[in-house]
Amino acid sequence: MCKKRKDTVVEHPTPKPRTPKFSSASGSPMAASVAGSSTESATNRGREAARSYSVKPSSSSSSDRLSVASIREALPETPNLYEFSEIFSATKSPLAWRLPSSSSNSWHCTVRGKDVVVFQRRFLGEPAALRRRVGAASNVHHKNIVRLLGAALGGDDVFLVYEYVNGASLRECLRNPRNPGYTPLASWIDRMQVAADVAQGLQYIHHFTAGITASPLSRSDNRRHSSIRRRPIHDRIKASSIVITEIDRRAKICHFGAVELARGTSCSDSDGDGTEMEVSEDLPAAPSKVRRSGSAKVKLEGTRGYIAPEVRLGGSASQKSDVFAFGVVLLELITGDEPVKYTYDGEKKGYEMVSLIESARRLMGIEEQGREVEGEMASCGEDQSAVDERRRRIRSWVDRRLKDSFPVEVAERAARVALDCVQPVAEKRPDMVRVAAKLSALLMQSKSWAEQLRFPEEQTVSLAPR
Repeated sequence: MCKKRKDTVVEHPTPKPRTPKFSSASGSPMAASVAGSSTESATNRGREAARSYSVKPSSSSSSDRLSVASIREALPETPNLYEFSEIFSATKSPLAWRLPSSSSNSWHCTVRGKDVVVFQRRFLGEPAALRRRVGAASNVHHKNIVRLLGAALGGDDVFLVYEYVNGASLRECLRNPRNPGYTPLASWIDRMQVAADVAQGLQYIHHFTAGITASPLSRSDNRRHSSIRRRPIHDRIKASSIVITEIDRRAKICHFGAVELARGTSCSDSDGDGTEMEVSEDLPAAPSKVRRSGSAKVKLEGTRGYIAPEVRLGGSASQKSDVFAFGVVLLELITGDEPVKYTYDGEKKGYEMVSLIESARRLMGIEEQGREVEGEMASCGEDQSAVDERRRRIRSWVDRRLKDSFPVEVAERAARVALDCVQPVAEKRPDMVRVAAKLSALLMQSKSWAEQLRFPEEQTVSLAPR
């Protein structure tokens, strides 16, 4: 019997129960235990395989859904076409307040639970094409550009809804009439950071956004021509169109797409309400006598501080005219002065207009306006005394509120970049890719200069008696 049991055990080797039909192969206790263990191992392997193919995909799919939801929350919302009644209720709310701007009616209010700024402009386009144009103008994703949220039509006007940015315009930061001696941009690093931010935002507009298809109006007979696609531009770069954030003093470009959406007249036009508004916004503090003697002429000269020469002569705005306006803004950041101001001439017994561009050209010794002014060091071929004299003039020319704490060489290079942008011939002006690269380099040089002047943190100074 024992031999038979042994033979029985030998005759039924353990590999056999591993076959798929092991449960009915034998009824012996050992075979059953082997079969049970094999069944459990196979079941465990099946469960592990099921987990690898069923459980993991479900968990990964849930995580994927969470990641997609987070991405959707981070992405900008689809631009809206608001109802006029909704915008009217928001702007007339007791919590809304009108922004101090003479260029257009503007309000800081709440629309659909969000802090926004609403601008009212004259609408000269076709209502049917507004949705497409709003979609093209709002397809901007850059940290230095204020985002367009939507628009609404009301009568002959369009109401543009932008996100609200807590801060103040660059014009107010540089020239606050209530406190002229104070500026929040009190360091050279802040000025160069703002210049680099605006340059990068304008570079994005020129080279990484899609142009808006427009059907321009003929000035002679108001007939519409075939639609054309313009190269993307801002067309209103100025100190009042740049907001400085309150927390970190970074710059954001405002009103992108406003000119294209409203399809307003250009600055070179002599008719239309839009020209009057845009002109009066940057009107310098001219004396009352000048205003009374020729207010229209003074208003036009006020805007000419930012308008390129070819646009003043009747040409259309372009990316090169944006570069010209940015050069003026860069000169404002360096000096703190406005583009055009009036000084009293005692000999002539009257007020004389002073251009910031002409003052910079005389300071840098550039007599021929059309020649190239760019270069690492324009002092090549000059003796050291001439270079020292020019840098002494630069020190007195830079904003006094910086308290003479800035690298003179970097300030000279920044002034040359600005003068290169405001060259009278549009073809000689650089593109914003080149300008942004130069200003980024100047910002890094300024930070290196500031690091060298910083007191070492590992050292301590004690004034106590030894």
